[in-house]
Amino acid sequence: NNTQAEQYVKKIRHFDAIFASDIHLDPRYESLLLRTAAHLVQVESYTGHGNFNLMSLDEMIKAGKNFLKTRAFQADGLNFIEEVFFANPNRYGFFGKKVSRDITDFIPKKDVAKISNSGHYLLKGESLNLYEPSEDVGDQVILTSGVRGNVKQIHLFLAKAIEAQRNLSRASRSPAPPGHSYHGFGDFDVGKIGYGEHKFTSDFSST
Repeated sequence: NNTQAEQYVKKIRHFDAIFASDIHLDPRYESLLLRTAAHLVQVESYTGHGNFNLMSLDEMIKAGKNFLKTRAFQADGLNFIEEVFFANPNRYGFFGKKVSRDITDFIPKKDVAKISNSGHYLLKGESLNLYEPSEDVGDQVILTSGVRGNVKQIHLFLAKAIEAQRNLSRASRSPAPPGHSYHGFGDFDVGKIGYGEHKFTSDFSST
């Protein structure tokens, strides 16, 4: 109904606010959440930020085994990652469409182009053509987040859940839960050059 729709839009507009109806991760899973997120950070640090954006699940598992300063993912960590991906986010208030059904979905490297001075990639074709400098965009725009796969989306979601003190509802308002992000299909984010952290706030709308 209209009231529910209005409440949902309000939460999206105030994505970092806390609402009484928010759902939290069971405290018993907190240590597993922290350990899994830290493990993903470790893999990203040794594979590189750009490579991690495109990393498939199989590549993530191999990276955990092959790098001397990382450790292999344990069964409980992998199970937790799968549970996060396959869980129905409707139960904590996210109603977007699931666009990636399989956790092993990946983005072929042949389909992307690296954007200089950004550490990010864009899908070739419409996304890349739209981003390339033009009179419409101007020269003050910088790519802040390009194409990213399920592993990166899982990492972002877990990191947000930690920041939100296990508030899954708040975490799901930005970024989208794993499997629900259109960044795997061409979406990208931009900011203003030299605008620092303000690029990621509502202040950017006034630039």
